[in-house]
Amino acid sequence: MAKLKKTRKRRKRTGTRPKRKGIKRSATKRARPKAARAMVLPSTKLTKGAGIATLEFLEKSWPEPATPKVVAAFEELKSTLKGKPAEAKPMSRTRPAVEEETTWPVGKATRRPFDTLDVVRQVLSSHDLLFLSRQVTYHISASTEVPKVWADAGQVSVALSRMVEHIAKRAAPGSQIAMELKGVTLQSGPGVELICTSTDRLLDKASEQQFLTTLFQEPETTEEVEPLAEARRIILRQQGQLWADIPKPQSPNYHVILPASAEAARPHPGEQWTYKYDISINNYSLVRKRFGIRKSLSLVEQIERYVRSLVRYPMDMVMAIGDKGVITTIYETQHGAAESVASRISQRLGKESFRIGKRPVDLSFSYHLSLLNPPPASQPKGSTSRQSG
Repeated sequence: MAKLKKTRKRRKRTGTRPKRKGIKRSATKRARPKAARAMVLPSTKLTKGAGIATLEFLEKSWPEPATPKVVAAFEELKSTLKGKPAEAKPMSRTRPAVEEETTWPVGKATRRPFDTLDVVRQVLSSHDLLFLSRQVTYHISASTEVPKVWADAGQVSVALSRMVEHIAKRAAPGSQIAMELKGVTLQSGPGVELICTSTDRLLDKASEQQFLTTLFQEPETTEEVEPLAEARRIILRQQGQLWADIPKPQSPNYHVILPASAEAARPHPGEQWTYKYDISINNYSLVRKRFGIRKSLSLVEQIERYVRSLVRYPMDMVMAIGDKGVITTIYETQHGAAESVASRISQRLGKESFRIGKRPVDLSFSYHLSLLNPPPASQPKGSTSRQSG
């Protein structure tokens, strides 16, 4: 009996001990956080591709609608990541030349080539609530070969946002905004043109001239700046152009021209002044009686195309008012050179012969040059008028 009691005590002693609260069974777990930290640290060093992918994921996950400032911030971060050289790769000998071609600082902003179609899509998606409230749709079409724009993507995004806001608020309910993106050739180099066609229920024949004046003239105070005029200011600072023409009643076309090379994006030497040059057909009423309304309109369009060949179209605006027989061109030039541009146009028009069908038409023109937008510190010197037979 004594032996049996001793074996039972030994079994009880060698048995598993009960778990005690607050005491860990093994001390080896204390080394695991150190190993986990060693595994996490390499993933925090994001490469350029991983950083861009993460940024695109954040952009897609951003709550709608995204403001233009948010869109501009994402574009700036993308351009910064894409322009950052890789850490592992050594810099080649040709790297400085590539950097010179892809970046060009102007003041505080840095201009880089970017895809205009992506910026247009982001701007339109940021105004989805406005389109839904106005019951307005949009359609984008782009040519196969559209060069990249050389400008500040954030500033261009803000300008396009102002323009889209202006168009959508004035569009008729149930209408569609058509946008066409194509490459153009400028005198200073390649460029990109965005044409926006819409309906404007607030624009009639009586307010067409006021509409153009508001677009091109500088307001007296900063509080009077319209969204479209503000958009034009921003585009001009990017060495581009924004203007509008009205080919049909209440159907304006908005043209945005942007440079697509470093040479085209360089600032113009000297201060630029904006002038308006009106070309009127004096005997247009007789032409309409003789040839009819349709053929008379084709004659005005023929003169409009000819005037476009004499200026820096599409950087300079040329539009025609068919029912009045007036062709208007608005151009920018240095102070003192406006008369030379106007005289060249009038001399070429006086020597050119225009036809309706096979019959030549004898035309008499009158010209009126006026200053639209002088620099803030200067005073306008009025306008000049002349006639030619």
